[in-house]
Amino acid sequence: LALFSGGEGGTGVVPFRGFREFETIQSDYRSYGLSTQGHPMQALRKLLVGRMPAHTAREVKNLPNRKRVEVAGLVIARQRPHTGNGTTFATFEDESGFLDLILHEQVYEKFRELFVTSPLLIVSGVLQRDTDLKDASLGPADRAVNIIVDRVMPLVAGPEADLGPLGMDLRASSHDFR
Repeated sequence: LALFSGGEGGTGVVPFRGFREFETIQSDYRSYGLSTQGHPMQALRKLLVGRMPAHTAREVKNLPNRKRVEVAGLVIARQRPHTGNGTTFATFEDESGFLDLILHEQVYEKFRELFVTSPLLIVSGVLQRDTDLKDASLGPADRAVNIIVDRVMPLVAGPEADLGPLGMDLRASSHDFR
């Protein structure tokens, strides 16, 4: 049949392009909830140059206490314990590591829908570092580091980012506890 042979004199090869890096990771997340091909933020940093915060999780851990920071990533776990007086704790992940987030009740309420429904976020706040440790062998990155969040924004791509037909849709789920 001419349909499968590429027509008269055709080679039978249909010229489909392969998946881009983000599309491959995105497809894995849609199917399995994770990817062995890389982290979504790794691919997005290459695509969204100039739209991403300057620091990765690893870099934030080396910044000084009380420094204002902004970081992009995925929320992988949320906790809002009854003993926390309305405070929400979350684990935030990018391609370089994890950060602990603290959202006080008024901040959580203000950004709740976005924080709970958007997998890819940019959070801003103040870095809180455990400075009371007596162990001199611990470097800055080894000490407990939190971000006291005061703003949550969706990570969005502009029209210049060619993300493929699914855009920024990433089916990433978090583990939420009460």
